[in-house]
Amino acid sequence: FADASGFIWIATREGLCQFNGKTFNTLTSAGGLSSSDVRSICEDRAGHLWFATAKGVDCWKDGIFISHFSKTNGLSSDDSRAVYCDRHGTIWIAVNDELFRVKNGQPEIYVKKRSRNSDFIIKLFEDRRGNLWAGTYNNGLNRVVKGKFIPELSNGRLPYGKINDIFEDRENNLWLCIRDDGLVRLKANRIQTYSQEQGLANNNVMSVLERRDGTMCVGTWGGSLNLIKDGVVSVYASPPSLINANSPSPTNAATFPMFVLGLFQDRADRLWLGTDYKGGLFELDHDELRHFTSADGTPFPSIRVICEDHEKNLWVGTSMGLYFRWGTKLDLYRADARLQNGDIRAMHEDSEGNLWVGTLEGVAKMHDHSITWYTVANGLSSDAIAGIFEDEKHDIWLGTAGGGLNRFHLGKFTSYTTRQGLFSDHIYEILEDEAHWLWMSSERGIFRVRRKNLDDLDEGKVTAIHCMSYGKTDGMLNNICTAVSKPAACKSSDGLLWFATIKGLCVIDPKKEDILPEYAAPPVVIEELLADRQPVAGVENSHTPVSLPPGRGELEFRYASLSFFETENNRFKYKLEGVDSDWMDAGTRQFAHYNNIYPGRYVFHVIACNGDGVWNEQGATLGVVILPHFWQKWWFRPAMGMLIAGLMFLGWRIRIARRDEIERLRLHIAADLHDEIGSNLASISLLSQLSPKNPDEGERSELSEINRIALATAQSIREIVWFINPDYD
Repeated sequence: FADASGFIWIATREGLCQFNGKTFNTLTSAGGLSSSDVRSICEDRAGHLWFATAKGVDCWKDGIFISHFSKTNGLSSDDSRAVYCDRHGTIWIAVNDELFRVKNGQPEIYVKKRSRNSDFIIKLFEDRRGNLWAGTYNNGLNRVVKGKFIPELSNGRLPYGKINDIFEDRENNLWLCIRDDGLVRLKANRIQTYSQEQGLANNNVMSVLERRDGTMCVGTWGGSLNLIKDGVVSVYASPPSLINANSPSPTNAATFPMFVLGLFQDRADRLWLGTDYKGGLFELDHDELRHFTSADGTPFPSIRVICEDHEKNLWVGTSMGLYFRWGTKLDLYRADARLQNGDIRAMHEDSEGNLWVGTLEGVAKMHDHSITWYTVANGLSSDAIAGIFEDEKHDIWLGTAGGGLNRFHLGKFTSYTTRQGLFSDHIYEILEDEAHWLWMSSERGIFRVRRKNLDDLDEGKVTAIHCMSYGKTDGMLNNICTAVSKPAACKSSDGLLWFATIKGLCVIDPKKEDILPEYAAPPVVIEELLADRQPVAGVENSHTPVSLPPGRGELEFRYASLSFFETENNRFKYKLEGVDSDWMDAGTRQFAHYNNIYPGRYVFHVIACNGDGVWNEQGATLGVVILPHFWQKWWFRPAMGMLIAGLMFLGWRIRIARRDEIERLRLHIAADLHDEIGSNLASISLLSQLSPKNPDEGERSELSEINRIALATAQSIREIVWFINPDYD
């Protein structure tokens, strides 16, 4: 334990060790401790140190023991196991399996012994939300609530083993060191769920609304009407007076409905209940219950949604048409065929007095006696309307079954779907919190998106929607929310958001720090670098550029966000200076791959955001130096240029030498030509002189020889002339 003065205290079975940074000092029973067997240490806000020992608890200040608690002065036993000071300064003492708190200088029992065979508490811890946790030797972790231990069970609904230590990280996760189970992370439940375990008559919740006195009314399928007041769940009992619409006599044999669908509270504070097929409509006015049956015009179809307009007309939406109430009668609305026969799914009167009615064939806007229909042809993404909501800017938001979210602004519809990043295309209910987040229920759970994010998308400032989703890991018993009746979600006067699901009623406080966390952006680390698909050592702790040997120029950077807050929604952007001109959006991908990177110096940057959309703009960086092959070095090209120039010069010299050789050959040929032609011509001259005027046979032969020699000489001259022509060199 580290105290406020910077001293380190170590509890052992043979006394206390105090370390001042250089030396150890030992404190034992001989020095005033009740026992040398010390189990736990804490420090209060006044700077007093408290030690839990095998023979009681000691309080120590500046080397003096100022108080001692044991069996003789208030504890149930001397065998104290743990001592802890909470944020309010209260000292808690664990004695075996009992928990005491020191009040006005005296210990008083807070949690009594549970059973004869209970094990003892060995660890106390308070989290940031003020929950006090008790870790035990055999029965795992317990939360201390109003003088009781509430067991914290594992996913298998079993208690954990021996709790050796408890730690809370920056994201409000509890980490448990457990014997045999190792390290366990407890993620804080961001959603509280009311189910049959908490007193609901049925887990299948159909609707929820808040009455003016703060009571939450919950309509269930088979469990009648349930009430929640100050966290206590009760089933509404039938009032003493059950009055038929046509008679004030309480002789009607009808009973309070078990299958409650739609709920509505009118301006007169009367509660209206719509029921399943043939159940009719109920009006609860204080302790009087009025039942509207088929004799009163109440339709047989399921009554899913009820609404009152500014003229106090009551509108009843059913699975087979829209009804309105005149006096004590309900009449079918026949002014429009689609409303007369349609499946009415949602209704809302906006700030201008328009009544919006959602059906499976689009949405109708009713004002006075005029009706305007909006469908896919008018810009809706789907005709199946599941929810209607008006925000504080008076924009109308429509949830659809399959078409995502639609906004009606200045007479124009804009749609948002999963293609732009919306969590689900099935939107059942829509709420808005004080921080201007839109919360929506769906078949996949509950999710939220900033309204500004949608505005930025419309203005082209961003290209995608970022949603935060909530499901079983956040405290829901089932991800499927209710869409059959209204209101399937509501915002209570204290800012809590209530959502009906098929397995309980979910409650979210958007102001809690675990919903809008106070911590900053998550740390980002570069975990690994692969060069030519081979890992590079020492990347994790490198503060200087990493030098890589010559290769193919294939790089892969692997990075991570050190956030346990909605890890599936962690997103990344990266950039390699010298290659990328702008940030690359990697989404949830945790690596960046590059091919054919030339040798040189580069810097890799990566930034990340957590599941709540908070970005770490600083991120992590890694310098990389890729060494070149010898042919990629700076001197290689000049050297190659010089070599080529030398070869060209050598070729030129060879060409000059060959030309000189040809000239010499020409001179030699000229000399040979002179000798041969001279000889031939001499022969011709001689033969011509010897030839008679009338040659005989022999003489004709000689003349033929002369002719042959002359022709051969002429051919030789032609060949020599071609050979010595420079055009044929």
